[in-house]
Amino acid sequence: MIKITNGATIIEVTRGAYDSIYKLQGFRPFKVKEEKVETKPVIEKKHDEFEELLEKPIGQWTKKEVKDFATAKGIDLTDTKNVNEAKELIKEFLSE
Repeated sequence: MIKITNGATIIEVTRGAYDSIYKLQGFRPFKVKEEKVETKPVIEKKHDEFEELLEKPIGQWTKKEVKDFATAKGIDLTDTKNVNEAKELIKEFLSE
């Protein structure tokens, strides 16, 4: 049994049926194309990189800095509605 396609339909038939019937109708063997999925490596900031950030008051952190810090430290920000709520969670995390 082989899988064949005419570009719109994919069917599975015997090799003999393909050779004698479907090949003449324009069907070709169906080959699965493997798609390469590129994954970006997770870049974890080292503690040293956050020391400089921690010297700055949390109120002056950018959205990106808040998000990067929370991601690196495992702080869940999914329930926060804005940056200020996220900053409050980070303050609580740092005070522990």
